[in-house]
Amino acid sequence: MRVAGLAAGRLRPPGWWGPAAAVAVAAGFGLYHLGSRSLWGDEAFSVTLAREPLDEFWRVVSTSQANMSLYYVLLRGWVVFGDGEEVVRLLSLLAGALAVGALYLAAARLFDRRVATLASLLLALNAFFLRYAQEARSYSLVLLLTTVATVLFLGLEERPDARRFDVAYAVVGALALYAHLFAAFVLGGHVLALVVAGRPLKRQLLRLGSIGLLALPLMFFVAFRDAGQISHLSRPTPTYVVFTLRQLAGGTRLLLLLYATGVVAAGAAWLRQSGWRYRWPMVVAATWAATPIVGALLASLAKPLFAPRFLIVALPGIVLLVALGLARLPAAAGVGALALVLALSAVHVVRTQGRPQEDFRSATAFVLANDEPGDAVAFYRTSRRIPFEYYARRNRIRMLPTSLLPTSPYGHFDLVGDYRHTELTPRELAAIGNAASRGRVWLFLSNAESERAEEKRRNRARLLAAVDRRANLRVRRLFAGLDVRLYEPEPASS
Repeated sequence: MRVAGLAAGRLRPPGWWGPAAAVAVAAGFGLYHLGSRSLWGDEAFSVTLAREPLDEFWRVVSTSQANMSLYYVLLRGWVVFGDGEEVVRLLSLLAGALAVGALYLAAARLFDRRVATLASLLLALNAFFLRYAQEARSYSLVLLLTTVATVLFLGLEERPDARRFDVAYAVVGALALYAHLFAAFVLGGHVLALVVAGRPLKRQLLRLGSIGLLALPLMFFVAFRDAGQISHLSRPTPTYVVFTLRQLAGGTRLLLLLYATGVVAAGAAWLRQSGWRYRWPMVVAATWAATPIVGALLASLAKPLFAPRFLIVALPGIVLLVALGLARLPAAAGVGALALVLALSAVHVVRTQGRPQEDFRSATAFVLANDEPGDAVAFYRTSRRIPFEYYARRNRIRMLPTSLLPTSPYGHFDLVGDYRHTELTPRELAAIGNAASRGRVWLFLSNAESERAEEKRRNRARLLAAVDRRANLRVRRLFAGLDVRLYEPEPASS
């Protein structure tokens, strides 16, 4: 499918320059501040799990972390090169850069090289994409695999007799599910595209059946071992949906407006065409963008699933629609709009990319610099101890304050039991309060606004009340996402 306007201009990149430029942009901006900010809690969990002995690694994955299991396996091999911030994040950046190239292939199959170049550049400079291309989690990996699966799906529609594509699609689709369960929305979008376009379904359903067989262990986990990994999510409000769309557009209101304008322009041009349902390229682009977002919203009516980071799988379809909208503008207007979007995206990336989500590096250094012999510390949530241990180990600090919560010794944090421990018992609260009445106790907490689940906010408040009753607050320091407090016993009355 060819598009008018900018697509007919004189900016057509020859050969491989388009994808090479987009991948280079993604890699260059991805390297910017790659290791300057602290690992946040989930990243530290990834690294800690990857470094566990093999038997413990498989126990944790099979018990509570089957989602993203493919990423954990890959990271386990990757950490032989080191476990510093830059090294562990390079794996995600590699996947992200490859995803930009894969989007170019998909867009070129559907439209032309110019639209493919525009879409891949928009993705490469999108702050939301770059954030997760720099994060030691599975989001850029699932983005890569779902985009490759879409390339294979398009190839199968062009050449239904290509059996090797059938096998490859099934394998990549299954791997995408092991990278993140939200890959199912992209695979479902492939079916929806066929339905909308009135194309045969049988072969695609057989492929999905093969993917289902390969993903049976994951389905077993979802059915029987879901331990509430998404229990912190709540049903999305209209305000939260708009916030999510703004994040997907790159993080600012103006970028959201420009993205929305591009999507509306592309959609309006599509719907004005006779037989719009059968315009295969637009059907694929629209279902790719919409299915994860609409699917997550509908699923959240039963169980909240709607979170911006999960919806990264919709981003290739979104930027493809924006590129189409820009390509339909007159040449001068299209070039100007593209330059504005790319400039705003780049400025926002430069301004925000180095900001930590949770600054465990600084918070840990602060505690260890002011720690005294005999000090104790309580972590809430208990998972906050994982990055604390990570940075203490990297700084080769051996003497750490006694851990009151969780009580497991350092180096033996249970990534299943301790990690899930969020409901504080009266006995635990009394023990921490008693310790604070006799000696110095640190509280290493998430910021109150970071605790979105009511249960966790309540337990955080209970912990603070138990210590406030028995000791005096001497020091309080706030870090990005974290609240660190030092309590000392009340002075004895004369």
